[in-house]
Amino acid sequence: MKIAVRFGHQLTGADGGAVGIVKETDVNRRYGPKVISKLQALGHTIINVTPPEAHRSLSDSLNYGINLANSNNVDLFVSCHVNAAAYTSVPRGCEVVCLGSGKGLDYATKVSNALSELGFKIVELRQILEDWLKLEKQICLV
Repeated sequence: MKIAVRFGHQLTGADGGAVGIVKETDVNRRYGPKVISKLQALGHTIINVTPPEAHRSLSDSLNYGINLANSNNVDLFVSCHVNAAAYTSVPRGCEVVCLGSGKGLDYATKVSNALSELGFKIVELRQILEDWLKLEKQICLV
């Protein structure tokens, strides 16, 4: 399978990501390469669609990754994120978000179940239908 992987938000510009106890961009860039390595070890072809740093807007950053994914005719789009939450001694857990239904929802459900089996509390599995993502393939995991 050909999979596009995006390391979430940018380090600079208006597409900065969440900041709290940690910075989302720092965490994404630590675990994103591990996602790529694991998927490659499973035999998948990976296209890294993380935009180069250029003080991008959110829409410019998203469009860069989407256009690169579409031009490479990927089967799946994975975008790595870490959400901010109010400080608590009991973290709330993980969420998996997917675009549309069908295969995207199937992949999101598998990821959600795997995270749960690893001991993570799953806060929600959420479907989104925003057409601003403009993916030609309606197979998306975020």
